Amino acid sequence: MDNHKSYLKTLESNAIKSLETLQTLEEIENWRIEYLGRKGKLSQFFQSFKDIKIEIFQYINFYSNINGINLITSFE
Repeated sequence: MDNHKSYLKTLESNAIKSLETLQTLEEIENWRIEYLGRKGKLSQFFQSFKDIKIEIFQYINFYSNINGINLITSFE
């Protein structure tokens, strides 16, 4: 579980750092797709939980939603 939490924190940090360097609308759209898109990094992270216990998933899901919200608000 800590491994997933650490990965998610790193993902959030990398996404925000890369977002700060974007200059064009095309770069911003590519960032959105890369991190928030249906096949993006955040979606892939959630798909990795297909076979874990529900209690662990609920905890990670809660934490992931907080970080997802942080990415979305950073994007806006």
